[in-house]
Amino acid sequence: MFSIFLNITAIFLMMTCGAWLRHRQVIDAAFNRQLSRVLVTLFYPALVFSAIIRNLSWNELCANWMLPAAVFLIQAIGWLVGRGCLPLLRGRPEGTRACFRFVVAVNNYSFLPIMIVASLWGERAVALVAFAAMGAEFFVWTLGIRVLTGATLSVVALKHLISGPLIALAAAFAVTGLRAVLAARGLLPAAGGLLGETCRVGIETCRLMGGATVPVSALVCGCRMADIRPHHIWNRLMAGTVLLRLVAVPALAVALLYALPVNGLSLNTLLVVAVQPSAMVSVSLAELHDRDPGFAAAVVFVTHLVCLLTLPVWLHFVLV
Repeated sequence: MFSIFLNITAIFLMMTCGAWLRHRQVIDAAFNRQLSRVLVTLFYPALVFSAIIRNLSWNELCANWMLPAAVFLIQAIGWLVGRGCLPLLRGRPEGTRACFRFVVAVNNYSFLPIMIVASLWGERAVALVAFAAMGAEFFVWTLGIRVLTGATLSVVALKHLISGPLIALAAAFAVTGLRAVLAARGLLPAAGGLLGETCRVGIETCRLMGGATVPVSALVCGCRMADIRPHHIWNRLMAGTVLLRLVAVPALAVALLYALPVNGLSLNTLLVVAVQPSAMVSVSLAELHDRDPGFAAAVVFVTHLVCLLTLPVWLHFVLV
C-alpha cells in the first residue's frame, strides 16, 4: 500500500504549493475567492463532462447505475451523522455549524480516489470512479448546497441548485445517449470528417480544461491553509470532526456497501471512495458562500494528513 501513501502525498504537496503562494502574497484572498468561482463554474464541469464522454458508453452507464446511487448514499450517511452531532456544536457560529455538516458528509470522492485506483487497477477503475462521482455531484449540488446556504426546497431555491456540474452531468448523459442511438443506426460522424473532428476538438478542449481541476482545487485549499493557526487544529471540534470523517462515517459506509448487490472491481472502487478524507471542494464552496472557509481548510488539511495512516489500514482490511 506504499503507492496509496505516495498518491496522498502528491495532493498534499500541491496544497503546500498553494500555501506557499499565499504566504509569498502571490495570491491574495480576493483572487483565491475568484479562483474558487472559476473552479466551480468552468474547470470542474469540464472534468465531469469529459470523463463520462471519453470513458463510458450508454450501456455501461446503465449497467453500473448502482455506483452513483451508492456514492450518494455514502454522502447521505455522513449528512445524517453530521446532523445528529449538531447539538454538540451548540453555541458555535451558524457558518461553522453549516461547514461542519458539509465536511463530515462530503469526502474526496473523485480526485484522490482516481489517483489511488489508477495505481491499483488501471484506467477501467478510473472510469468507474468518474461515473460513481455523479452520485456525489448530485448530493453536493442539492443537499450539500442546502446545508451550506440554508436554502429550502422552494421553487426559488431550486433555481440556485441548477449549477455547472449538474448541467455538465445532464449534457454528458444526453450526448452519450445520442451517440448510442446514432451508432445503432450507423449515423455516427465519420472520423476525420468535419463534424467528427469538430466533436473531437470540443471533447478534447473539455478534457484539457478539466485537467486543471485537481491542481486548482489543491491551490485554493492550500491558500486557505496558509491562514491556519495552531488553535484552528488543536481543539476538540477538530478532533471530533476528524474522528467522524475518517472512522465513524467510513465504518457505516463500508457496512452499507457490503450489503448492496455490488461486487468485484465495482465494489472495490466504492470502498476506496467510502474511506476518503474531506473533499477539497469544501474549501471552495465554503469560500464562495462565506461559511467558515478557515475551518473547512483546516479540516481538509488535517484529514488528508491523518489519512496517510487511516487509508492504507482501511483498504488493507476492506478490499475484496
